[in-house]
Amino acid sequence: FTDTVIKIRNRHNDVIPTMAQGVVEYKDSYGVDPISSQNLQYFLDRFYMSRISIRMLLNQHTLLFGGKVKVNPAHPKQIGSIDPNCQVVEVIKDAYENARRLCDLYYMNSPELKIEEFNAKERGKPTTIVYVPSHLYHMVFELFKNAMRATMEYHGDTSNYPAINVQVALGSEDLTVKMSDRGGGVPLRKIDRLFTYTYSTAPLPRMETSRATPLVSMPVYNVWSY
Repeated sequence: FTDTVIKIRNRHNDVIPTMAQGVVEYKDSYGVDPISSQNLQYFLDRFYMSRISIRMLLNQHTLLFGGKVKVNPAHPKQIGSIDPNCQVVEVIKDAYENARRLCDLYYMNSPELKIEEFNAKERGKPTTIVYVPSHLYHMVFELFKNAMRATMEYHGDTSNYPAINVQVALGSEDLTVKMSDRGGGVPLRKIDRLFTYTYSTAPLPRMETSRATPLVSMPVYNVWSY
């Protein structure tokens, strides 16, 4: 059963870039009107939410009962894909470093990172939560890519680029991760379009259905692929 679960999971690894390329090609061929955009949004929201849920269950079962999966020495107390003591800042730093390598590859430079941490529960101690580290990593990784691209392109050929500022605040009920950059921002009239699958503020990458990672991010690429 576990082997079948792993086979099903791996068979769908390339769904995200395949769907993204399909949306790009559809938009190029037919354009997008408000009705078709709304229908596409409704379908893809349901599709990706179902995918996230199914992939979460598949991964969790595989990690707990796979037998062949060894305990991650870096996270020995992790329960499947869930970390009872997920160190938020460490995950953010990891995502930043990987996004920074991409930015250096594209632009030969990259902005620095400044992190502020506010832990309302235990002052002076690292912020930890019960969470899936890979999900947190993916979200902030995509945000870093967007922030870096905007910063590099907005400030052009300069030797010093303004840093990306991240604030991590843990309250009694919620965790907030706030990221801010000086990349020029988005016009207010376009705010409502930011979370639609057919809109991007940057040129769209042409991707094959491989594991290649573009620096350019747009909503249809940003959906969790776990």
